[in-house]
Amino acid sequence: MTNTQIIIKFMSYEWGCTHKTDKYGYHQCEEGVTIPALKNPDIHKEDDFDGHGFSFKQLKFSSDWKFLMPVIEKILSLKFEDGENYYLRTFGMKDENNNYMVRINRHQLFTEKNLIKSAYLAVSDCLRRLSN
Repeated sequence: MTNTQIIIKFMSYEWGCTHKTDKYGYHQCEEGVTIPALKNPDIHKEDDFDGHGFSFKQLKFSSDWKFLMPVIEKILSLKFEDGENYYLRTFGMKDENNNYMVRINRHQLFTEKNLIKSAYLAVSDCLRRLSN
């Protein structure tokens, strides 16, 4: 599964927005984020279209905070089996190479030149572990 598929499956329509649906079945968020009405995200590829001209590549989790922040917020609402909350252990600090660092507690540290890319990789890693 791609990172986008894992994120779509994890979110399962819980986008922290009003869930107004247009005539095509898209969920319309107040923040202007539009997501496709997916019946089974497991079968879609990132370059697939949903029948209304919407490519899943348009879900910009790796480049737009409007897409990624609801995912981070949902992850941070979770608890581990021992009751400890998920939290951002490292967020936005820079390493010796001037890369941004992001880590969710109990997970790997990710570093990239771009903060949102580091966050996207940390989220993707966390969700891959959760789905196993």
